[in-house]
Amino acid sequence: MQNGDTVSFAFCLPTFAFPGTGLFRVPAWDRLDPGLLLDAAVAADSGGFDAIWVADHYMIGQGDAVLDGWTTLAAVAGATRKARLSLIQGSMLFRHPAQFAKMIATLDQLSGGRVTVFSSMGRAMREHVAYGFDWFEAEADRFERFVEAHEILRRLWTEDGAISHRGRFFHLDHAIAAPKPLQVNLPLWFAGTEDAMLDLAARLGAGWNTPLMSLADVRSIRTRLARHCRNAGRRIEDVTVSLETQILVRDTIAQLREALRSMCHGPMAPRLNIAEDLVAFLSGTTDAVPQSLTETSLIGTPRMVIEQMIAYRNAGVNDFGLWFLDFPERTGMHLFLSQIAASVQQNAATGRNANDKS
Repeated sequence: MQNGDTVSFAFCLPTFAFPGTGLFRVPAWDRLDPGLLLDAAVAADSGGFDAIWVADHYMIGQGDAVLDGWTTLAAVAGATRKARLSLIQGSMLFRHPAQFAKMIATLDQLSGGRVTVFSSMGRAMREHVAYGFDWFEAEADRFERFVEAHEILRRLWTEDGAISHRGRFFHLDHAIAAPKPLQVNLPLWFAGTEDAMLDLAARLGAGWNTPLMSLADVRSIRTRLARHCRNAGRRIEDVTVSLETQILVRDTIAQLREALRSMCHGPMAPRLNIAEDLVAFLSGTTDAVPQSLTETSLIGTPRMVIEQMIAYRNAGVNDFGLWFLDFPERTGMHLFLSQIAASVQQNAATGRNANDKS
């Protein structure tokens, strides 16, 4: 979704569990239950979410139990009809780019042109080493490999006939990439706050995403991205700025307190280091929602979450990738769809982004 008077919402599908010890880190459910995921994806699709995102990990969360992101996304594609589909920061070190290009083109064909390509250069060394995937200690090497991989993607998706390539990291010898993606111009999204990555997003990207960032940091990064866009001869409005964040919403403060209490008393609760303002809130000493949570997450009643999202919107955020802390409950999802989404969209349509002239 492009900048201007629009705002979009992605449902982040929890393919792993992360209770207790990372308070608050999503998904906060006690254990992974794969049987619940497709129904949740269908509910998100039919309920009006614009996109469904799946994480790209091989070892993460409770017991390092996580579903393969690409396989999950393919299953989600078959179960849904409208939502766009994306692998969150798909690691370019997990797969050969020619294989990745073929997988994406196939999914785009079978999903009716719903794929957004959201990739990263690979940051989880532990996962790569454990599975025997290539790993490069130097970030400069990983970035160079990342850029070369995207050149291969571009060629396989746009050039007719056999493709050959001789680079530092990859060799192709008359590779045939057919059929092409259904979308003529597959949207490319990037992540990362390094200037090299911001420059790449400014030159090639349809979108740029960041996880868990404060308003001040969003404004700062967006200003830097706008500068890179100007250097590349583009406008900041040409690049969707996305915030991937956690959300917990309840009708009342009392219900919010109870939901947070249940998360703090899970199986890994003794290992928690809980902030003082959260302790005060949980004890009932204050009804002020903890700033330690709201600084980077969407926490509160529907009215409070609307205000938080509008503040991010005014800071230049166009898309929100939402991890619901109360999953697998649907309370948060239902409240968001029924009481929050339309208000934020209406504000985007009638208001004015304070950073439009960045």
